Amino acid sequence: MMNTGLDPSDALRLRKDQVDDGTIWGVRGKTGEEVAIPVSPTLQAALDRMPNHDAETVLSNSRGETWTYNGFSTVWHRFKSALENEGRIEKDLTLKGLRHTVATTLREAGLDERRIADLLGQKTPCMRGTIPALPTLLTRTARPWPHWKKKTEGRPRMSNLRKKCQT
Repeated sequence: MMNTGLDPSDALRLRKDQVDDGTIWGVRGKTGEEVAIPVSPTLQAALDRMPNHDAETVLSNSRGETWTYNGFSTVWHRFKSALENEGRIEKDLTLKGLRHTVATTLREAGLDERRIADLLGQKTPCMRGTIPALPTLLTRTARPWPHWKKKTEGRPRMSNLRKKCQT
């Protein structure tokens, strides 16, 4: 989620066939907005390390089945607690907080709110009346990942930044 900006529910529903040619193609469950998210080298490396499984989704549990939200949440809380105890993350980080951290980091890297909203599949008051065509959307969203890598390298801790992207 940290490498995509996807909402936890959207990440758990992400199908294997939605990751194609270096791009995640999808529709946000909450807003219905189309997203075209470039797959960063970090994310590609993680995808390449994932074990093969029979689930239709990218993410699967230890039995190779699609995660339920509750099952994933339980495992996330155990993982998060271990990282907190090791001092690797701040307390109270949430799955949704990872999404907010992506938005904040991209803003700190100098991206404007419209590009961030496009990457995150958000509707905003300044949104044009039509959803842009996917190739156009990919052109607008492909450029931020070099900024993302530069801003996140060497960051010692993740934090739950609750500031929402506003336009």
